[in-house]
Amino acid sequence: SACVLAQIKLGPALNQCYSNEDCTSEQACINLKCKDPCSDACDGNTVCQVRNHVPTCACKPGFSGHPFSGCAQQRVTLKPQCETNDDCPQYRACINQKCEDPCYNVCSGNTTTCHVRNHIPYCTCKSGFSGDPSTIACKPQNPPGSWPPYPGAKKRFQLELIKTNWFGAFAHCLNHGGRLATVVSYAENELVKEAIRKTGLKASFWGSGTDYALGNHWTWISTGLPFTFTDWSNNQPDNWQNLPGGEHCLEFWEETQYRWNDRNCLEQQYSVCEYYDEVEQK
Repeated sequence: SACVLAQIKLGPALNQCYSNEDCTSEQACINLKCKDPCSDACDGNTVCQVRNHVPTCACKPGFSGHPFSGCAQQRVTLKPQCETNDDCPQYRACINQKCEDPCYNVCSGNTTTCHVRNHIPYCTCKSGFSGDPSTIACKPQNPPGSWPPYPGAKKRFQLELIKTNWFGAFAHCLNHGGRLATVVSYAENELVKEAIRKTGLKASFWGSGTDYALGNHWTWISTGLPFTFTDWSNNQPDNWQNLPGGEHCLEFWEETQYRWNDRNCLEQQYSVCEYYDEVEQK
């Protein structure tokens, strides 16, 4: 008998699915196949997750935007370091929302030093220099004890309206960069008198004259030089003995229109200091 060769044609592979329910929850039925639905769902810089067959896109950490069209990197906005000086240590100031050293470019020249107190910068002259450190560079001082402190400086009298005894007046003037007044001429004496009159005060003022422990030899204690000009009131100095210690210190006496008088050094009075202003060299 004859054999018949049968031609067998294989049909297509069986379909995996007809709906999402035919697949696991992490897959979806795509073209009758259970596939990962995330493969083409999201754009760049995103993360895709599948929940109940449905893909969900989200931007990666540090990125923002629409995850189905692409996410862009976020700009990091730093929190300001400070809003006011109180947010900073006392030796710093709040500058452009940062705690910075407030001394930058505050003082003049390299002969000054900047300090900070309660967030506020202030300038001082370095040792051996003097002047106004905030406006002009400090200049070398003359040797200690030399007067005036600047070559060619101009003497200026200033009334100090704080009552002290004569010793306190001497210290007060020194502590403020001057010295208790010396009067070496008629012109200087008139300047002091006129300055006192302008205050309208009915009071006497200390000068630096004394004969204390000098045996009646009157000397300007601020310079150590003897008197070369005097303007004693009538019958003065008399070293009146009614007060303990006598009278050994010079005052500009209100009772005689500010002519000179000797007074007990422990009396409480105003004082006249002298300062020296630097004359700008032309």
